[in-house]
Amino acid sequence: MRKTLYNETGDAVVALTYEAIDSDTTTAGEAVDLAANKNNFRDSVLFIIHTGAITDGTFAFSLEESDTVDADYVAVPAARVQGTVSLDDGDDTVVKTLGYIPGGYRYVRLSVVSADTTSGGIMGAFAICSGASVTPAARS
Repeated sequence: MRKTLYNETGDAVVALTYEAIDSDTTTAGEAVDLAANKNNFRDSVLFIIHTGAITDGTFAFSLEESDTVDADYVAVPAARVQGTVSLDDGDDTVVKTLGYIPGGYRYVRLSVVSADTTSGGIMGAFAICSGASVTPAARS
């Protein structure tokens, strides 16, 4: 079987619901399950961040990981994060990526810290997992 992105990756999943962030806060994204569909993704996760209008504020993205879906998330060590993403006013309608190298945890999520916002900005993200333990990757 020919190796393709479709065979080697899982379905894209929502990592951050596309909506306005209009206050100074930390917004935790959705948990991305590295064992989705019993694929045991072990190579990497690509987060694809996309924005609408950003009128003010700054938005710093980071990654967190956990063994459980709802609690005990810890920051991913910098050595396992590929790239950095920081947005501010003027970053309208852009696409940025952030990579994650798994480190034994089942779940990973995107986190956004917003500062100096009044009207803020609209943004969201998807995640694509790669390196399934079986190929082609099972899909939902």
